[in-house]
Amino acid sequence: MRPRVAAKPPSRQPPTAKMSEPTSSLHAVAPPAAPKVYHPSAASAPAARLGWPADEALADQRRFLTQVWLRAWAEHLPRAGRWAGPLRILTAQNDAGEVSAVLPLASLRLLPGVSLPALAGPRQPFRGIPVNREGLAGSIEQLAEQILADRRLPALRLSSVLGQDAAVDTLVSYLRLRGWMVHERFLYLTLATPLPQSMAALYEQLGKRSEKRKRERESRLKREGGYQIRVYTGLDGAQARKVVAELADIERRSWLLKQDGDTQFQTEEGRAFWQTILSHPTDGRAWRVFILTFKDQPAAYDVCVDAGRTRYVLCGHYDDAYKPLSLGTTIDLEVFRDAIDNKLACLDFGHGDSGYKQRTLGALPAGTLRDVVVASPTAKGRAFFAASTAWTLADEWRRAREAMTARKAESTA
Repeated sequence: MRPRVAAKPPSRQPPTAKMSEPTSSLHAVAPPAAPKVYHPSAASAPAARLGWPADEALADQRRFLTQVWLRAWAEHLPRAGRWAGPLRILTAQNDAGEVSAVLPLASLRLLPGVSLPALAGPRQPFRGIPVNREGLAGSIEQLAEQILADRRLPALRLSSVLGQDAAVDTLVSYLRLRGWMVHERFLYLTLATPLPQSMAALYEQLGKRSEKRKRERESRLKREGGYQIRVYTGLDGAQARKVVAELADIERRSWLLKQDGDTQFQTEEGRAFWQTILSHPTDGRAWRVFILTFKDQPAAYDVCVDAGRTRYVLCGHYDDAYKPLSLGTTIDLEVFRDAIDNKLACLDFGHGDSGYKQRTLGALPAGTLRDVVVASPTAKGRAFFAASTAWTLADEWRRAREAMTARKAESTA
C-alpha cells in the first residue's frame, strides 16, 4: 500500500488509528517534513493467554510482564547466555479458580557445573512476579508453599528486581519465617523523568537553554545532510525484520562493540527475540521503536515499552561516527514528545550513564534494582548459598569493570 503523505508535520495529538488496526507510523521532524504512515495488513486474532494473570489485574507499571514477553525470552535468549531450560512456571489461583500469580523459573549457571533456579525473563526494565493486585499475599503464599514442598528448589535467585516490590518482599519474608537464609545486595540506581503536560513545560523543566540548544542541533543537522525520525509500532513480521536489521546496523556502529558492551541485536537469538516481540498482534502495540536517519542512513535509535502511564526506555544508541552531532539527544527529545502526546506521566531510563540522563534529560533517582538469594536450611541449600556468594564476588568485579567503561564513555561524550 502506498504511504499516505501529509501536507504538514504531525500534530501534537496522538494518532487516531483504531486499536484493532496496529500501525507503523513515521513522524518526520526534519526535512523532508512530510511524514509517512504505513498500514500493515490486519493482524491475526490474539492468542488466548491461558495460565497467566490478566493484564488489567496487574499493577500498571508491570503490564509488560506478559506471557508473550517471557515465552519469547525462553525460546530465543537462554541459548546465548548463562541460562538453561527448561522453563518452569509455578502458578497460584484465586477463589474463582483463575490464575492470580505466576513464578517463572529457569536455571542460571553460576559456576562451572553449578546452576541455581532463578526468576526468569529479560533483566530490563526489571524482572518481577506477575501477580494480581488484589489478594497478593494469598497468591504469594501459594507460590511459597510450592517452593517449600519442591526438593528441586533448595535455593532461589531473584535478580534485577525492584528495590520496593511487594510480591518479592512477601515471598522472601514468608521463606525467611520458614528458616530460609536470605542474602540481598544493591545492584543499580534507576533514573526517571516526570513528564509535564506539554513540550513547552518540559523545556522549562530541563533548563532555560534546552529549547535553544535543540534548535541549534536541528539547524546543524539540516545543514549537514538532513534528518528524519521514524516511530514504529504494531509491526507485522516483515516490518519487524526490517526494523530489527536497522537496529542491529546502528548498534554495530555504536561504541558498544568497541568497548565490549552489552548488545541486544548482534546475535541471531537476540534479533529473533525482538522480531517476536515487535510483531506480536497484541503485545507489539505497547512497543515503540524510534529510528533517526541522517543523510538517509539509520544513525540512532531508542526502543521503548509503555506500561500503564510509564514509558520504559530499554536501549538506545547512535553511530559513533556522528557523536559530535548529538544524535542521541535529538532522538531522546522525540521520545519525550511522543510520550507527552500520549498522556504518559513518566519516562523511566533504568540504570546507566547517570550523568547524561540527569544533566541533559532531567532524570531523577526513581528507585533501585537488587539481587536476592534465598536458600533452605539444608546441606544442599547451604552449598547453593556458598556458590551464589562466590558468584556474587565475581559479578561485583564484572560490574566494576562495566562502571569504569561507562564512566570512560561518559567522559568523552
